[in-house]
Amino acid sequence: MTNVLDDRLASALRSAGVPFEGDDSGDAQILVSTGNDRTQKVYVEAATMAFGDLELRRLYSAAYMSRDDLPRRAIDFVLAQNRDAPFGAWATFLDGGELFLVFEAKLPAVLSPDTLRDVIQFVGQTADDVESTLSMADNL
Repeated sequence: MTNVLDDRLASALRSAGVPFEGDDSGDAQILVSTGNDRTQKVYVEAATMAFGDLELRRLYSAAYMSRDDLPRRAIDFVLAQNRDAPFGAWATFLDGGELFLVFEAKLPAVLSPDTLRDVIQFVGQTADDVESTLSMADNL
C-alpha cells in the first residue's frame, strides 16, 4: 500500500481529522474503531460519479467474504436491514475470485468535516455489526 491519494479526498479526510492510508488507485482506507476491541476497514473511493448536477463519492465496508455463493441467511438478513438504514445499502461485488458483501453509501463528494466523519463511522459500524452477527469474526 502506498500513500498515493487523490488530493481532494486527502484534504477532506484531514479536515475531518480522520486518519487514513492511500492505496495505488488513489482511494483511502480507514480503520474505524467500533467498540468491544473491534475495528472495521472503510474504503472511500477517489473516483466520483455524476448524477445530474451532483458529484457523488462511494464509501463502503465489507461485512462478509466468500469464495462461494453467499449464504441465504446473510442475504435475507442484510436485505431486511436496507429498509431501516438512513442512507446506504447492502451490495455485493467480486474481487479476485472472492465475493464480498458490503455496506455502501454514495453521497455528495463534498461534505462538511463532521458529516464526513459521521458517515465513515456509520458505514464502518453498520458493516461491523453484520460481520459480528454473521461470523463472530473481526477480519474485515
